[in-house]
Amino acid sequence: MAADAKRRSRSQQVCMSGKQQSKTTTVIDGVPLSTVLDEEMIQRVVHGFYEEIRHDVLLGPPFQ
Repeated sequence: MAADAKRRSRSQQVCMSGKQQSKTTTVIDGVPLSTVLDEEMIQRVVHGFYEEIRHDVLLGPPFQ
C-alpha cells in the first residue's frame, strides 16, 4: 500500500458543472506517467506482448 502511495498522487480537477473531481496521476521515478506514455511506447508494449504470448504453449494459440 505504501508503494502505491508513492507512485500515485491525487489532484483536483474542476469539471464544467463547477464540481471538483479527483483525478489520479501515476508517477514513476518522479515523472508523471502521462509525460512518458506516448503512442510509440504503447505500440512497443502491445506488439511485445503479442510477440511473447504467441510463443506460450498454453496461451499462444488464440493469439495466432
